[in-house]
Amino acid sequence: MSHRLDLPTSFIPARLSAWLLLAVALGGTGLPSIAGGPEREDAAPKPAKKVAVEEELPSPGTHKILPPDADPAAQISSPDAKLDEVALAAAEAREPLIKAFLAQHLVPFDRLTESGRQPTRIRPIPTHHTDRTRFKDAFGVADLDGHNRRGPERRVEPVDFRKLEHFEDIALADATQFLQAKDAAGGPGVGERQAAAEAVLAGALRFHDWAREHNARRGKAWDKVRPPLADKLREVRLARFKAAPPDAADDLAGRLVTLYPADAAVLQAVTAARLAQAEVLLKAGNPAELEKLRDVLADFEARHPGAGGDAVKRVREELSKRARKLLDEARREAANQNPVAAGNLIRTAHALDPDAPGLRDFQSQLKAGYPVLYVGVPRLPAFLSPARARFDSEKQAVELLFEGPLAEVPTAAGVATYRPSAAAGGGGRPLVLARGAAWGSADRPPLSAHDVDGTLRLLRARPGTWPALAAEAWDERVALDNSGGVRLSLRRGHPDPRALLTFKLLPARYLADRGKAADDLDFARQPVGSGPFRFAGTSGGLNGRPGEAVFVDNPAYARPGKSGQPALREIRMVELPKVADPVAEMKAGRLHLLPDVPTADLDKVLSPAAGLDAKFQAYTAAHHRRVHVLAINHRQPALQSKDLRRGLSLAFDRDAVLTEVFRSGKAGFHKPMSGPFPPESWATAKDAGGRPVPPVPNRDLATALLNQYLAAGGQGDLTVFYPDDEPLAAAACAALARQVADLFKDVPAGGRRLALKPQGLSPRELLERVEDEHRFELAYVPFDYPDDWFHLGLGAYLDPAAGGRGGRNVTGYLAPGTAPDPADLRFARRLAEAAAHSDVAGELVPRAHELHRLFNDAVPFVPLWQLYRHLIAANALKVVLPDSPEPVSPRVLNPALLFQGVGRWRLE
Repeated sequence: MSHRLDLPTSFIPARLSAWLLLAVALGGTGLPSIAGGPEREDAAPKPAKKVAVEEELPSPGTHKILPPDADPAAQISSPDAKLDEVALAAAEAREPLIKAFLAQHLVPFDRLTESGRQPTRIRPIPTHHTDRTRFKDAFGVADLDGHNRRGPERRVEPVDFRKLEHFEDIALADATQFLQAKDAAGGPGVGERQAAAEAVLAGALRFHDWAREHNARRGKAWDKVRPPLADKLREVRLARFKAAPPDAADDLAGRLVTLYPADAAVLQAVTAARLAQAEVLLKAGNPAELEKLRDVLADFEARHPGAGGDAVKRVREELSKRARKLLDEARREAANQNPVAAGNLIRTAHALDPDAPGLRDFQSQLKAGYPVLYVGVPRLPAFLSPARARFDSEKQAVELLFEGPLAEVPTAAGVATYRPSAAAGGGGRPLVLARGAAWGSADRPPLSAHDVDGTLRLLRARPGTWPALAAEAWDERVALDNSGGVRLSLRRGHPDPRALLTFKLLPARYLADRGKAADDLDFARQPVGSGPFRFAGTSGGLNGRPGEAVFVDNPAYARPGKSGQPALREIRMVELPKVADPVAEMKAGRLHLLPDVPTADLDKVLSPAAGLDAKFQAYTAAHHRRVHVLAINHRQPALQSKDLRRGLSLAFDRDAVLTEVFRSGKAGFHKPMSGPFPPESWATAKDAGGRPVPPVPNRDLATALLNQYLAAGGQGDLTVFYPDDEPLAAAACAALARQVADLFKDVPAGGRRLALKPQGLSPRELLERVEDEHRFELAYVPFDYPDDWFHLGLGAYLDPAAGGRGGRNVTGYLAPGTAPDPADLRFARRLAEAAAHSDVAGELVPRAHELHRLFNDAVPFVPLWQLYRHLIAANALKVVLPDSPEPVSPRVLNPALLFQGVGRWRLE
């Protein structure tokens, strides 16, 4: 293992069914709409708008604005000019009769009959022919010639008007007649006629919706035109699917399910076809065919929960029976010392039924196709829901179990960006939920737009909390449309709205049906999510082993675009403080990843004597937003003194504490804070050379301010709480206490002096005292900025409305009764003003630097330092991210989240 640490220069931010592939191809992407599927053709769609999007942010301080995403809709002709679906069908048609039929409907037209003239094709007009008032006066038309070229506009007098037929009615009548025509010998078959009729009807419907949206068809008379056209199109599609041979039916089934997700007749037809296929495959008994059947069945159940009845139950029971049989065969092969054959059998059994009794235990023993990742954590997670997670291990568990519409993932350069997670895409067009996304419960109900809306409602029910932060950014008026979509509107602008779509989705219907809140304790202990893993419980430790929290792969995670994920079968969090010999566990393959190793402990593992050189590597995280602060409880009158707050901030020599406690002789590690933001972030004030302004303790001024505080009746002894399972936290608080005591060393006996009294509390008690009960004076706590928009994170942390129980504002700063002075109010005003801007270089950087200065005048809390975070990872662990075809360095991971893009991680 190399002794060199990879230090950052700065902390900157079998064959799939064709219907699955088509569902991906049809999925839209972008903001600000989240939907359960693409726009249905039985509901008028909204026009797509091209917008510039910020695809990737090279650093938090410089925004790279990329051209708009490649929008498939932008490549389609405007339907008033040409119907591309008809043109494509005509180009692929071979039969002259089919080509002729399609050519007649290549462009939209109305047909006008005038006195003394043959019926003429004209460019579609806005007014429906039943609107007689419109045709009492002369009106203009433009004729179309035989090449569909538009002629000059001419006037039609009412006296000459005889009849007007509209394109939608013409297409409907012509398609109906074309389908009813008898087949001539050697002519096109029924399937070819149906395909041609579908193209014409789909083109006419698309033109109609476009014309209504763009005011090219005006008036209520048009309301009756759409239903018969849409109904006929659905009828043709359904008939085409039912008559199609098996190889074509797969594609057609996918289109039907995508276009008509809530249509009972369509789903019933697809169900019958899918189950008929399943029965055939089941009789074949070929392992490869059975695996394919497993994929088809999983996708079918995710799309149509509760459909299929006894047929689905029968197929699943048979698959489970086959899996148990394969497991028995694998055990016999293993007993006969044939591990290769046993491994092949067990992999097939897992594909058929990953929950077969005894399967996982046997896989783990056999170590065949069952990679288990062991992760050392300071403490095991207790609460694993997004609303309850507080410790790193709990937040990391949430990353395994839950998804947001988008996920924050790093690039290979260690820069945080946003990529689709539960959503099918993430760019400039409306987002849709991924097809097949389902909750990891026994019945695997699918994710829906109702869960998005319900999650936001559940989170808003606990206002002021960190989980509610993203929900509070969206308007409460959420629109659910009949295509299964939900449209969200931001309450105000944001520099990168994608950051607000990373909130974790909850099974809102499940919780609502049971009367449970987002932070329900039972749900937090046994959560149900849609992520790549499920929580299998916590072991108390056997044979001297420490306790472990076990996460197993989630079969419901299988969906288009996630084939083969997660590659890891299990992840086990190991309670590291109870491991007697971590190096021995690493050598034995029972520890692969240590996500937060103190600098002082690196030498223990990096030492050549440890013998891990060939198997492990140490990394320093390139990106994280955690800082450590001394929280001050403004709710206590004695602590509202500006003299106390400023005096403490000026008294601390942060760099000295870092050297004494944290650096372990490694110069350059860890950064002292001179203001509220991470020292090397874009938001922190810089000197003329572009370097962070270092904090400069001023002992004389600190002494004067603290004496003023004491002279005004201030409290002499102040308790500083810290987590008692962190020796370095205890040492740091003791060092800070000594620095304050040193200011008063010359005070005579009996004189007034200030003393900090460090006191350790269990981590859970510390959280309760500080976040929930607000029973503290000072507390040494970490603060994780939620994203790279640090001014917004600071505003959320100090929000006066978020000072309640469990709220973000643990200090109570500016809350009622805390007696803010002019400096506090000026800082709060500037903080609110900065939130209204999104121009980084022009507005946010100078405003953030001003906030840095004003913060030090107000001192809502005492900023201390940002500690480098080190990871030690086995070389066998390959971190593969959504955008990286090859493994990347683990240094790009944010240790607070850790399992970013975990679906593609693998052990070799």
